[in-house]
Formats: sequence, C-alpha cells, structure tokens
Amino acid sequence: MRVLCVLLFLSSIVVNAQEDKSLYFGLKGGVHYYNLKASIEEPVSGVAGSSGVSGYGGVFAEILIKKRVYLNTEIIYSNTYRVNFIQSVTHLRYKFNKRWSLGLGPQIDFVLNSEDAIEEDDVILKKKSFSVDFGVQYDFKNNMFFETRYAIGLTSLLDYNLNEAGPLTTKLNSLRFGLGYVF
Repeated sequence: MRVLCVLLFLSSIVVNAQEDKSLYFGLKGGVHYYNLKASIEEPVSGVAGSSGVSGYGGVFAEILIKKRVYLNTEIIYSNTYRVNFIQSVTHLRYKFNKRWSLGLGPQIDFVLNSEDAIEEDDVILKKKSFSVDFGVQYDFKNNMFFETRYAIGLTSLLDYNLNEAGPLTTKLNSLRFGLGYVF
C-alpha cells in the first residue's frame, strides 16, 4: 500500500514538473548478483549463505541540487533467494562530466513475503534491512543510461540463534548491472 501511495505521489509530481529542467523521472531495470553472507560468533560446519542471479526493476526521481550534484531517490522491486523486496534507495550523485557520474547513499530493503520465504519455524525473517549503496552511471545521448552498483548489507535479515554458537547473522550484498530511461 505504501508503494502505491509513493507511485501516485510521484505521478502527480510528473504532471506538474514537465517543464522544470531540474527535476527528472524515469524507469530502470537489469540483473543483479546477490550474496546472502552468513556468519556466527563460533564456527559451525554447514553455515555458508546463498548466492544467485535475479532481476530488478523500478522507478526513480532525480532533482538537481547544485551544478553537477543531484539527489536521486528510487523504488525498486527485486527478488533474492525466495524473498521479494521493495528497496528504497537514495543517492547523492556527482556528475564528473556530461556522461559519467558517481552515486552513494543508503538503501532500505522492505521484505514483502516474510512468512512464505523461510521454511524453518524458529527462523524469523526481519521486515527490513539497511545497506550502503554506491555505483557508477554512464548517460547515453538518447535519454538512456547504463549503471553498475554495489550494495553492502549493514544489518542482518534473520533472527536466529544457533544455541552455543550464538546468533546467525545474514547480510545481503548485491552487484547490479542495468539500463534506465529518463523521461
């Protein structure tokens, strides 16, 4: 429901800001390689994590703050090891020239299907996690761009205790490659 409200809000801004050259909107999508990195306080055999490749897609809005400095916010849907996420990413982007830019900012991962994703009764999937996201973007001449980004998980996705070994920490890291279109 929150995502729908945000999308409706962004749509209303698009209608009012079509002539404003400092506000941009667009779509993006691509593939991402994810790694669920598992660790515990005391080593136990069989605890490693999971990795794989999946797709992502979403919408973004970007506003010019100052010459070459942009604030970019986006809502992205992604799937990682049976878990569906809505990810909210905010970047401060610096454009080195007309084509290349570098972005850095926080990412919040909202879990959509926490009850169905984990089959263990004593494992609890958290509703959200936090990451740091950074990347590089190359802008083409036709309103399209290519991006590559890396997100480093800061908080654990699971609440699970392995008795004497201690709590299991599972952090989500991802590497993304995608294309986008600016309206």
